[in-house]
Amino acid sequence: MKQNSLFITLVLLLFSVTVFAQNTEIAEVIEKVEFRNISKNRTGFPEGQINSIAIDQNDTKWVATENGLVAFYADSTVRTFNRAGKYDSLIDKVSSIRFDDKGTIWLGTFSNDIVSVVNLDAYGEYIWHTEIPTFSNKSFYINSIDVDSKGGKWIATAEGGLWHIAANNKKTLYNRESDPNIPSDRINAVTVDNDDVVWVGTSAGMFNIKNGKFKDAFDVTNSGYGYDNVLHIDLKPDGNLCVTALNSKGKQFLVCNQEMFRMSKRVTKSRNFRFNDVLVTPNENVWIAGNDGVVKFSRDEVPIFYNQDSGLVVSAVTALAYDINNDIWLGTSEDGLFKMQFKTIEIPKEAEIVAVVEEVKPVELETKIEVEEPEIKLETEIVKPNIEIAKIEVPKVIFNKKEIKKGEAISLENIEFNIKSYSLNNAEGVQALVDFMKENPKVRIEISGHTDKDPHPSHPSYARIAKQQLDLSRQRVETVYKYLTDRGIDPSRIEKKAYGGTKPLVKFNSAENRRVEMKILEVE
Repeated sequence: MKQNSLFITLVLLLFSVTVFAQNTEIAEVIEKVEFRNISKNRTGFPEGQINSIAIDQNDTKWVATENGLVAFYADSTVRTFNRAGKYDSLIDKVSSIRFDDKGTIWLGTFSNDIVSVVNLDAYGEYIWHTEIPTFSNKSFYINSIDVDSKGGKWIATAEGGLWHIAANNKKTLYNRESDPNIPSDRINAVTVDNDDVVWVGTSAGMFNIKNGKFKDAFDVTNSGYGYDNVLHIDLKPDGNLCVTALNSKGKQFLVCNQEMFRMSKRVTKSRNFRFNDVLVTPNENVWIAGNDGVVKFSRDEVPIFYNQDSGLVVSAVTALAYDINNDIWLGTSEDGLFKMQFKTIEIPKEAEIVAVVEEVKPVELETKIEVEEPEIKLETEIVKPNIEIAKIEVPKVIFNKKEIKKGEAISLENIEFNIKSYSLNNAEGVQALVDFMKENPKVRIEISGHTDKDPHPSHPSYARIAKQQLDLSRQRVETVYKYLTDRGIDPSRIEKKAYGGTKPLVKFNSAENRRVEMKILEVE
């Protein structure tokens, strides 16, 4: 064993310490919210409920009220449209408002039981209007309006279905009578996305329309078809949707891009706080207007509830909008128009006690330490295993120009079923499977049927809905199976499976879930 001598020089430093208080320049930043009643004591601003707010590129706030239309300009001047001009009787009561790509204004209005769509220019001057036909003693009150890129207007009515008014003034009605796939004639909301897909919220679920035709239906709260009362729809900056809805028990949900936001029981079960509007801001905060105030939701923060405790003393917030400065504007049921401003306040931290240490003089000491160092010998032998890995070729085939391996499952394209039906709308994909089976006579397949997602097990009708969907998926598989065998495919080459709504591809109920899959079982 070896011995090593180490000489270590210890340096002892003597210090003097001075203690004093010092203020730091680092400040704590907090956010303060102020609510300003913009309409209070303002001449010309009508009383009554504010139904909708829209803000144009000039930062003019256009306010739809029960007693006319108001323009609140950036210089704080106000113009009220209520019987002052020749055509202002058309906008005696305004329920909804929207801008088109050209900056002109589209209004949903009602006056003397006449429901109209009114077009104004960017200055509020009359351009054109048309009436919505009313019949059957139903309410055709316009809950929402939007405009597509072709100039078509989409109008959501309270009980009269969804109306489309083309640029040439041709009117088309979408309701249960014209298309049984439409879940309800009570239309609460309509929004057109960047691809001109029309999203429609009804008292019995949500659906969309593309190229003028019904495209798909959605179960927003995972409660099953016909159980969602979809109240409002707004688009996020990335084009995804935010939806507010009630399930069959009246519980309130906020769903954005197929993701449910967590909400406190104070909101979801409150009898006072009811969803009145939804707004998505450019920073992707989601705002909900309700009877007691407003709630702000963000992805990484706890929801914030602004009500009278926060300085917002109103009976109900009924409409939301944001301006060019990202300030939030609130319309209320009877308290007027409010501006919600966020201010940052810097609060200096308290004085800190700082100790300043000054070096006086070092003193050096030398010492000797004996260290015994053991001798260690390690002998290792590395053995390399001689393993040969055989490369296994997995059998594969080509279907629709795609390579499919044995055991792999794919969704068959161009196979479409009606909602809650096993009748084929489009058999193109099944015929492609017939051709494939004839070109590959040694192939055996499994076909499996899938439906919309099953509701949560806590749903009161879970067992009934799950069984219905399992039966429906079995019937859809039988439809495909019969199509194949009727065209000469040996039944022994086909196995059938039904999964109902147990294996959804997406959280929402959609056409992606209503599918038939094909799996390769044998390839020779």
